[in-house]
Amino acid sequence: EGLQHLVDETAKAFGVPVATISLMLEDRQWFKAHVGLTGEQAQTRGSPRDWAFCDLVVKDAHPLVVPDAQKHPLFQNNPLVKSGAVRSYAGAPLLTPGGVVLGTLCILDQKPLQSSAEELEALSALARRVAGELELRSDIHKAKAQLRSEVEHSHLLEGTLAYLEVVVAHSSEGLALFDAKHRLVLANPALSQVADLPLDQLLGLPLPGWVEKMLPRFDDPSVFAKALLAVASGPVATSAEVTQSKPRHRVLRWSTKPVKLPEGVGQLCTFQDIT
Repeated sequence: EGLQHLVDETAKAFGVPVATISLMLEDRQWFKAHVGLTGEQAQTRGSPRDWAFCDLVVKDAHPLVVPDAQKHPLFQNNPLVKSGAVRSYAGAPLLTPGGVVLGTLCILDQKPLQSSAEELEALSALARRVAGELELRSDIHKAKAQLRSEVEHSHLLEGTLAYLEVVVAHSSEGLALFDAKHRLVLANPALSQVADLPLDQLLGLPLPGWVEKMLPRFDDPSVFAKALLAVASGPVATSAEVTQSKPRHRVLRWSTKPVKLPEGVGQLCTFQDIT
């Protein structure tokens, strides 16, 4: 609607029957907005690119005025001129802030046209308004696309997290994830069984507090304590076999390794029953 208003304004300002906002595609020009077009050009909203006066404006990135195309050696054999659809032309480039020429704002008439330097500057000023409108539309389109992408990513992330929660919850290995500040931020039911404590008493524990609660469960707590507390000075990667006496006798393979987290480096500990 904004672009249509601009072509209407342009046609009235210059007293011509036809004004278009023409975008250049690979093999044709396409009228994004227009006023006064009739026949096939109006129906198809364009014409072959090699017929387009605007093609020269796009290639040169400068305004072009053709006062009488029937007397111009470059345009007198143009199908649009020979059919009588175009006799005179003036066009200004639609320049993006990056210097790309998208197309033109142009005026056409079926009679000779005289344009002064002031009128050509006025046409160029209107073209800058059109380019600004197109740039705004492009930014809005990109913002909407980015928003859609973020929403889709969010949905995908939610789905992935749901799957991970199922995997972690049903893993037979005890899992303990400590964040960069050595707090237990993720644990699963298998770890709860190893610790013989409910998850709500484990999550949020600092590493020393977690070690203190775990030590009574092992036959040789000093070895396990030394290995676990080494994590506090980490990052560290190590593993060991430990014997658990409480809540039941079993042999566990304990391992820990550093993992990259958004806020820094954490540690992932696992407990696998190898009895």
